[in-house]
Amino acid sequence: MRGLPSIYKPYDDLPIPATSTTAFGTTSNDPVRELALGLRRACSMCGYPMPRGKPVYHVFTTSPQQHLHSAHGGGVVTHPSPGPMHRSCAAYSTASCPFLKYRQSRRRSARHVTRGDAEIVGFENFGMVFFAEPTRRGDLREWGYLGQCEGVPYASWKDMARMYDAMIAADAKVIDTSKPRLYWTDSDLDRGRLMECARIDRVRLLQLRGSIPAVVGNGYRMALL
Repeated sequence: MRGLPSIYKPYDDLPIPATSTTAFGTTSNDPVRELALGLRRACSMCGYPMPRGKPVYHVFTTSPQQHLHSAHGGGVVTHPSPGPMHRSCAAYSTASCPFLKYRQSRRRSARHVTRGDAEIVGFENFGMVFFAEPTRRGDLREWGYLGQCEGVPYASWKDMARMYDAMIAADAKVIDTSKPRLYWTDSDLDRGRLMECARIDRVRLLQLRGSIPAVVGNGYRMALL
């Protein structure tokens, strides 16, 4: 995360994640950036590549087994946002994201939702899942994860803080920082670069939807990335 631009006050010591924009005066997830990163196997937090053959990670506010609306046949688990991350980047997100910091955090729009045990979960593969019918959230596609290989439960960000240095040391052997980082600021130049990615990604999604799926289930098909 070192070297990334900082978030506006009061979070001006925190780097802006690769999937975020500050164009509207606050930091928010940008679906265009998120898609561009995931389709290119880049981490949605730091923007560096996620090597093939190594696990990718996502933070679940309940364990995947409790995410009944996100668990599908064939061992596939889906989640709309954000995209996959490195292990240490997922741990970092639990400390930097107000919603993920504490196991029982609530969004105003979802105060009625009962959260279970928060967990960083590793998967052997990920891809794009296309649905025949919209999900309860109204989505026709979501990130899909396959082959759960690790689970790191936590009660609050303090649990992750105790493990963070060890995760950084382990990821230093996995993340190749000599390769280009995918990252866009909100400058006119970067917005132009991002729009070109969006044009390419619209075509890529059509190709993925029409490709031979790696996993087929009841009402969905998954293309691995």
